Amino acid sequence: MKRNLLASVIVLAFVLSLCACQTLPREMTAKEYMAEARETIVEVPLPEAKAIFERGDYIFLDCRTETEFNAGHIPKAVNLQRGLLEFYMGKKVTADKNAKIMVYCKTGGRGSLATKTLMEMGYKNAVNMGGGWTAWKEAGYPVE
Repeated sequence: MKRNLLASVIVLAFVLSLCACQTLPREMTAKEYMAEARETIVEVPLPEAKAIFERGDYIFLDCRTETEFNAGHIPKAVNLQRGLLEFYMGKKVTADKNAKIMVYCKTGGRGSLATKTLMEMGYKNAVNMGGGWTAWKEAGYPVE
């Protein structure tokens, strides 16, 4: 009986110590969440993104909604909205984790988050286009 009680106490102490080691994530605002994402990704300035586009060695990934994409996008861009990356990236865009990917959204927020997600999924060469679609269009760069 004493052994069972001692064993139970040891198991309970072990379980409680595991619980104590786990920390809950802190609550963040959307702005803080995007700022944190931007600290972990590479953001390419718009003129450099244009030069990359002209070279043609990157996949341009538009992570906006289908409606936004259909209203206008960078030529030859692939549309896969941010919320579906984990499910369809390998099927719809590329499964090659070494592929060069230029991510963009409307102004850069969703693109930052999408780029971070791709990096967490193992895509080594995913970068975000600074300024997004709005800056691209305002610069007079090619659009479809």
